[in-house]
Amino acid sequence: MADPDFKQEIEKNKLILLYILEKIKDPVSGLSFSKLVLERRIMNYFIMQHCISELLEVGFIRDLQHEGSLSYQIAEEGAKFLSFFYSRIPEGMRTSIRNSLVEMQNGIARDSSIRTDFRRHEDGGWVVQCGAYEGGCPLLEIRVLAGSREESGEICRNFKQQINRVYPEIMAILLQSPPKEEENGKSQTARREKP
Repeated sequence: MADPDFKQEIEKNKLILLYILEKIKDPVSGLSFSKLVLERRIMNYFIMQHCISELLEVGFIRDLQHEGSLSYQIAEEGAKFLSFFYSRIPEGMRTSIRNSLVEMQNGIARDSSIRTDFRRHEDGGWVVQCGAYEGGCPLLEIRVLAGSREESGEICRNFKQQINRVYPEIMAILLQSPPKEEENGKSQTARREKP
């Protein structure tokens, strides 16, 4: 039978991990997440991995693959759970985490300002999600269906490399006034009349 003190410590550590992810808000790379937890000696590596595994299993956090790089994000269910048991995290620990996050926030924000993700769609193909964010606020988010994993990877790479061109072009198109019906009708007729 498991030691009740150990089980209680694991539960507290899971709440701490949820608290960190909730404070970060955006997906955070596995490397940045581990660095924060381990460098601040919040818990050891094995306990952290055990807690992450259990949190993933119950759907309290999500793991995202960004072109082979792992990121974590708190799920809605995890945020709800945390709201009920928030007070079980000692105030000193919450303060320490908030202070640590202030130090690391700029680096994490830089790492996650342009994010891409793709995963297999249940009906076939691959769903590709790309986004550009500033201060956690979305500037542009798109989701498209790609035919293969290779196309998904190419879309992600091109989005990251071309975002400075893609964003202004999409905004220019979206901010244009739509053509008047007469002009649209004439241009459609003119195109059909040409052999």
